[in-house]
Amino acid sequence: VTGVQTCALPISLTKIGTDMAVPLENLAEMLKYYQKTLARDNLEHAIFGHIGNGHLHVNILPRSLEELNLGKAIYREFAKKAVELGGSIAGEHGIGPQAHVVPANVGEDGSIGEP
Repeated sequence: VTGVQTCALPISLTKIGTDMAVPLENLAEMLKYYQKTLARDNLEHAIFGHIGNGHLHVNILPRSLEELNLGKAIYREFAKKAVELGGSIAGEHGIGPQAHVVPANVGEDGSIGEP
């Protein structure tokens, strides 16, 4: 399941789930980018997916509203990187509830601008 779902925490937080895919030859680079970015910001997360077709899901699990907002910004970073690597920001499930964190400006060349 991707999208935003409510967590059972004292304040209203949501997980942020990605659904991005990249060509197989770029999967290792994308995975390293995910790991480096999430470690940089010390965010709880889970990475799983469909390695055989270059499609990994990242679930960011915020522990505070600050981390929730940071996770939304990181989602945009991930989307830009996926497109740079020749991939897609919606590999399997479509955008759905994540529309509020997906970059609004996707150029004809696949470039992504700020929302």
